[in-house]
Amino acid sequence: MSASVSKTVTYRIVRVSPLQTTKIATIMWLLMGIPYAFFMQFTMRIPYDYRAWIMVGLPLLYGLLGCLLTLVGAAVYNLVAPRLGGLVYTVRMPLAQDAEGAAL
Repeated sequence: MSASVSKTVTYRIVRVSPLQTTKIATIMWLLMGIPYAFFMQFTMRIPYDYRAWIMVGLPLLYGLLGCLLTLVGAAVYNLVAPRLGGLVYTVRMPLAQDAEGAAL
């Protein structure tokens, strides 16, 4: 029985790609807007004539606003992070292998 040995590595994020971050956030906001629109049409007593707009328009509006705000947020982060040290996170990476040679 071998002892588990691991190494922790700390990384610092001082810059994010605004366009890549915006692509991911836009899809996330769009997908989060779908269930919100679905439940909103029933809880807010939206008239039947407007329900199609709510189901299509609200997620698209969420996606558009999420896109713009994430783009601005990423740009602001890139200005502020180098001065303040950025975000720090730690990752634990296994180093040892068990008796059969497979990585732990």
